Amino acid sequence: MRSVPCEGWIVAGVVDGRPPVPSLFETVGGMPHLLRLACEMAFVGIQRIHLIWLGEDPPPDIDAISSDPRLTSRATLTVSTGPVEGPADHSVMVIRSDRVFHRDIPKQAIAAWSSSTGVLGRVTGSESDAVVVVERETARRMVSVAHEPGGMVGELARLEAAGQVGLADQPYLGFTTAPTDPRSLRIAERQLVWSLRKAADGLASKWINRHISLPISWLLARTRVHPNHVTIAAFLCAVAGGIVLSRGGYAAGIGGMLLVELGSIIDGVDGELARLRFQFTKAGQWLDTVADDLGNIAYSVGIAANLQL
Repeated sequence: MRSVPCEGWIVAGVVDGRPPVPSLFETVGGMPHLLRLACEMAFVGIQRIHLIWLGEDPPPDIDAISSDPRLTSRATLTVSTGPVEGPADHSVMVIRSDRVFHRDIPKQAIAAWSSSTGVLGRVTGSESDAVVVVERETARRMVSVAHEPGGMVGELARLEAAGQVGLADQPYLGFTTAPTDPRSLRIAERQLVWSLRKAADGLASKWINRHISLPISWLLARTRVHPNHVTIAAFLCAVAGGIVLSRGGYAAGIGGMLLVELGSIIDGVDGELARLRFQFTKAGQWLDTVADDLGNIAYSVGIAANLQL
């Protein structure tokens, strides 16, 4: 098995001969696009991230992004106007800034690289060119032609024709989208939110809860609401459901169960927000576990009391 990369390049400014859409600071899924791309790298183990700025315009000021706590605890982010020097035998993860893609594609690209002998690893699909893991010399070559129309696409096609590309399966609900305007970007954003579903979702989550929780998560992503706030709201719904259930009778049973189901739906929102905006914390995981356990106790006590009345 090859060693996994610890360095990543985000190609921006000009990609395949045109300015990328979305722009680096445009909000996508509740956070700046550049921060999202950097977090995608950081959360798969990339420790040194370089924004490779191409084109005639001066590089942007990324201080606000590079100092975001979601990133600083895992990786550094700096700006360069060309390929970054380093050991020739070290691999590099390269991300195009003109793509919106599934959160697990970087992990799959690393898997493709680690299990192949080619000079490049990525996920399957002709459209899946957002994230690749490559040898440093190949990364330099890709960046050197990125300012040309079809430069990066052409280099990838050349490597594929030469049999130098290792592939890995798409993740569950995997996608890569190349937005071209505000409308297509909003469509890509909806696809990003909808991909938060899990393969392990049960029937209730798959057919009921996710259809309600995902639109809520999409709306909340644009606000300052934190996943921990949602966890507390879900817990309060479960407690309220238990109290209503304990009053006894058919009507109280229906009302209590509706509140418990509402809590179950909201309980999915905190995880969706955390995955969408990279707001994972140990405190949040602890709070979610404790709130779930206490909510289940309240619900069970409420049912027991209802049956006794």
